[in-house]
Amino acid sequence: MIPNYRSIHNRFKINNFHFDKEALYQLAYTLIKEGKDYENDLGVFLLDWLDDKETIQLTTSGTTGVPKVITIKKQSMVHSAIATGNFFNLHPQDKALLCLPARYIAGKMMIVRAMMLGLELDIMAPSSHLDDLLPRKNYDFIAIVPLQAENSLDKLHQILKKMPCRKNCIDNEQDNIICFATFVVYLPSKRTNKRVYSKNNI
Repeated sequence: MIPNYRSIHNRFKINNFHFDKEALYQLAYTLIKEGKDYENDLGVFLLDWLDDKETIQLTTSGTTGVPKVITIKKQSMVHSAIATGNFFNLHPQDKALLCLPARYIAGKMMIVRAMMLGLELDIMAPSSHLDDLLPRKNYDFIAIVPLQAENSLDKLHQILKKMPCRKNCIDNEQDNIICFATFVVYLPSKRTNKRVYSKNNI
C-alpha cells in the first residue's frame, strides 16, 4: 500500500535518531535557528513538507535550463519515492546518505524516500569529496552527482549496490567504473518519475 504524505515511517531515522512527526517539527525549528546553511535548508524543507498543504514548491537544479520554482503534489513525490524503493529493492532500516543540497529537488527527494521507506538517513554537508564520511560507514543507498563520484572512486565499493548518479556521466575509463554496477538517473524536475539509463543508453 502506498503511504500518505502525511505519514512518517516508524523506522525512519536521521543521524541515528528516530523522528516521528512531532519530533520532526522540533528538529526543523532547531536546524533553522541554530544549524549551518545546509541544515537550514533541511529545516525549511521539513516545515514545508509537514504543513497542511497538499503541494510544495521546489527549486529546480538548473541541469536542463535556468533554475526555477515549481509546484508539485506531495503525494506525487511519495509515489516517486516508493517507485525508487521498489526498483532498488530498498527496505526499512537500510542505510542512506544525504550529501546533496536539501534546497534542490534531488536532495529533497532523498529526504522523502527516507521518511516514506523507513531508511536510516545520515546528513552531511554537500561536498565534492565524500572521503570525510564514507570510510566510517557503509551505505545501502546514496544519490550523488558525477563530480562526487569522480572524486571518491576509491570509496565507491562501499555503496555501489544502490547508487543513482545524474545523467551527465563521468568521462573515459572512470565512466566504465561508475556505470559498471550503478544506474545513471536523469530526473526531470517537471515530473517526479525517473528515467533510468543503463550503460548502453548513454
